[in-house]
Amino acid sequence: MITRTVLLPDLDTEILHVLSRLVELLRTYAAWEDNSEDNTSPLPTLLAGKVALRALRRIWTNVALTQGEYAVTTGHTSRMVSPDGHECLPLRAAVVRQDDLDVLSATAMALNDRGAGDMVAEGLQDCDLFTHGDLAADSARLAALLNLADTPDTELLQRLLSSKGPAADTVFTPSEYEAYLTTITRINRAWSHGRGLRLWLHDGSHTR
Repeated sequence: MITRTVLLPDLDTEILHVLSRLVELLRTYAAWEDNSEDNTSPLPTLLAGKVALRALRRIWTNVALTQGEYAVTTGHTSRMVSPDGHECLPLRAAVVRQDDLDVLSATAMALNDRGAGDMVAEGLQDCDLFTHGDLAADSARLAALLNLADTPDTELLQRLLSSKGPAADTVFTPSEYEAYLTTITRINRAWSHGRGLRLWLHDGSHTR
């Protein structure tokens, strides 16, 4: 089984909210599939057979360890501090199965495919009405975030995190901080479409 280490910003409940909505939608599809009268799935192949549901549940479990109160309860309380003393939005490492990431990407493609079928569209519409969101678009943002390609900067940060315990703070050197800024900028483009993640938690409100 091939796994991948993904650097994620701790956004409290924001990422988990999208994952939870996706899991709930896939549970709805699974129930409809189970109740199909002719024992054939009315869902496109990418969403049939509960494969996507199982994959998204595993992703949720692994990502939750890096986010908000879930991170705190598992001892992931490390802070990141810039060379001039600003506490930064922390990045945490999640280990995720590569095949689950592939399923997530395929699921996002299916949810954004207008030709995916009436059942897919109906489930999305019901979910979006209930949550006042756009789950198809959010699924694409999530897939982009979790599949962000590794670079020398992300590899440097991963080594830095792996050399410390989950509760050990990191005070960046100037070169490490540049790697952090570059990585946060890429994460921002994937997740927030450039609207700006808050970079500093204290002593300022800088966004990037």
